[in-house]
This record gives sequence, C-alpha cells and structure tokens, in this order.
Amino acid sequence: PFQGKASIKASGHAELMLAQAKGTIDCYEPPGGYMMAFAGVNLGMLRSHTLLSVAGSLGASVAIELNLEAEFTGQGAKAKGIPGSSREAGVPGQQVVDMADPEPIQGAELKAFAGGELGVTVAGQVEWKNPETDEFAPFAKIAPALMGQVGVGAESTFKINYAAGKFRIVAKAGFCFGIGAKGKLTLEVDADLIWEFAQWVAYQLKNINYERLEFIDDEAFEALSNILVIALQNGRELKDYIYDTAQQAQDALVDFWDGLRDEMAAAEARSILVERINTNPDVLRYTTPDAKGALLYRLMQVNAFDALEPENRTWDWEDINFWRFGFMTERKRAIISIFAWAQSQSEYRNIMQRIKPKISDDNTTVDEGEAALLEFLGRGEKSWLSSDYPGNLQRFYQQLKPTASKGTPIVRNDMADYLTQYDVEPKFHRACFNYTECLPPPHKENV
Repeated sequence: PFQGKASIKASGHAELMLAQAKGTIDCYEPPGGYMMAFAGVNLGMLRSHTLLSVAGSLGASVAIELNLEAEFTGQGAKAKGIPGSSREAGVPGQQVVDMADPEPIQGAELKAFAGGELGVTVAGQVEWKNPETDEFAPFAKIAPALMGQVGVGAESTFKINYAAGKFRIVAKAGFCFGIGAKGKLTLEVDADLIWEFAQWVAYQLKNINYERLEFIDDEAFEALSNILVIALQNGRELKDYIYDTAQQAQDALVDFWDGLRDEMAAAEARSILVERINTNPDVLRYTTPDAKGALLYRLMQVNAFDALEPENRTWDWEDINFWRFGFMTERKRAIISIFAWAQSQSEYRNIMQRIKPKISDDNTTVDEGEAALLEFLGRGEKSWLSSDYPGNLQRFYQQLKPTASKGTPIVRNDMADYLTQYDVEPKFHRACFNYTECLPPPHKENV
C-alpha cells in the first residue's frame, strides 16, 4: 500500500453497507494462517489481514468485485476487477461474496474510483493464533515506512526494535503475505496493541523454551520488561507506561524506587507490591524472566520498617501462615507466586540469573541468584512448624518440565493443567478461520 498499490487476490469477507454507500473487503492471507519459523524454530501461527474500504455514491459496488486491484497515484485512484458470486445471501450488510476464482479475467476499470467520487482507505495488520482462545488476534499494524528504519534488519527477514514510543517490526513482505511476496514493510505496536504484543512475546519465549529471541533487539526486550514491571507495581494498564525510548522506560522504574521520600515509603511500596501479587497472582502470567527477576530483587530488599508493614505477614488466624514461624511470610508467598508461573526448568534458571537492580545490568549466575533468594526465604525459619519456603522453592524446580511445552496456554505450574499438557499442542499447527476487526492504520490515506 505504501508504494501506491494494493492487490486483493485471496479469499475475503465482504460487507455491503448500502444505506451509507460504503464497501469494505477484508482479506486474510492465508485465511487459516501459516506457521512462523525463525532460525529453524516454529514460533506459532500467523496471518495478514488487509482491509480495503471505499465510500461514495458507488461504494457498494466494490464489495462484490473479485480479485480487486487498486492503484493510488497523485492523479487519483483506479481499480479493476470482476464480480464475485454471492452465496448465503442475508440482510444487507451480511452478504458473503466468494472471491476464490483461480483464473480471474480482469474486467473494466471501476469508474467509481476516478474523479474523487470515492474515499479509499487501506489498512493492514499481522495476527497470531492465541493458544488461550484458539483464535487469531492482531498484535501489530502495518505502518508507513520511516526514514529512521532504513537499514534496520537489513540482513534479516524479521527484526523488532523500539523507537518513538512504539515497538517497530521490519520484516520481509513474505513474513506477512507468504512465499512470493517481495520487498519489506514496517509494522508497529502502539499503546492499543501493547497488551496483545506482550502476550505474543511471552508465548514466543515459551515456545523456544526461554532461549534468546534473536529477532528482538536488547533495547526493545528491556523496554517491554520494564513496562511490565512498572505497570504491575502501579496496578495500571501497560498502555499507561509507553515511553519514547527504552532508556526512559528503564529510568522510570529506577526513579520510582530511588524517588521514594524515605525508608518508610520504600517499605510501604514493597508491601503494596506484595499485596497486589498475592491478591491476584494472574498479573504475573505474561511477565518475562527479566521482569520476574526485577520483581524478585525488589521483594528481597529489607529495611527497619518492612517488618512493620502488615501486608508482609498475614493476620488472618484461619490462614496457615498465621501459625507458622518465618520472617515476612506473605512476602515469601509472593516470591513463590512468581516462580509458580515458571513454565520450565530453563525459565527457572533464567529468572535466577536476572535478580538484579536494573534489567539492563549484567546477569548474575544461577548459583548466585539462587543462593541469595534461598537465604532470604530461610530468614526466621525454624526446624519445626516452619513455613519452609526454601524447601517449597526447590520442590518447584524438581516438578518443572525440563522443556516448556509448545502451543499450550501459560498456566501455573502448581495446577493439574500444567502437568497434563502435551509436549506439543495438537492444535499448534492447525489453521483456524475466525474473523477479526481490522484496526485503523497509523496514518489513514484518503484518495
């Protein structure tokens, strides 16, 4: 679309809105998705979703065109196509047009595109099949090419960086549109898609057993991890913490803690974090190993006021922790909850290496991180009637799968669903055909 041309030659879903004289065609390529692979690893099902929308006195005619080809130039817009066949006809607005003619013969030029009679909008996005719903959902929108992106990922088929408050994906067209598509295009993730993008990244990590995602540069990955931690700490949505640069995202997290007025305020902030995790452990579901390590580092910090914060120890006599020995048992429960979302022994080790003040700091070793954490969990423990959190953590590791399962939902590892998951979900490679909403493009073009 950003070279002034757009072609729709695949099966699509067409809608007619006759009262408003508008026509839209949603095109999915391929309709059921295809498996994305990078560096020999299958990461999940993807498809592109392109929308052509026209409005004007003859707009509805476009929605019954087969294999539509549109060209947008400085002199106006024009299109060619041949009618498709209507099936399962219903009320206006719900017509379905079969666009699967394998040998299209180009028809006459659509005069509706000439002379400014129509407004034309092209939008597009890339969608992934979410294992939790087994349906496609968008995680990035097709965006205009930017001068700053020249050379980014020049030698790669797929590269993600972070700039101007957005995650930007530079990809060969074949990544989105299949074999034979040429050129490169830019995708972007803005505030409206940041939550879906975070889920997508979490599942890519799981599918490769928490090895390095080579297609995401370090700054972009650190930015996402910092945003996840800040949002969880403050109990707000990810889109509220989109910063212009990855460095600003890191500074925001560090400044939050360094900016607390005194030790009492720092202890209170840690107790709020404990309460938020223990009240709703699901907030940890899509956190990266780096985000988990940053949270653990904060929860291990202690000053004279921490023991006085009521959220760090339960006061409910019906809770078993009320009757157990142990230092700040509710904070230890929050730490265990973080590890309850580890999907494999590999992720466990990754987390241990990332218990550090800044996500961008050099990693520690697994042994160093584990020793520091076990020392904290062992504070105040007695040989009997103890909370035994050090033992709980070590038992967590023993029951974890060596390798995370592929294509299965992220679930707590202390649930039966975790232990019964397939190594590879049978539906992982299976196509699906749900319709999705095509989101507005970053910059609409009306011709």
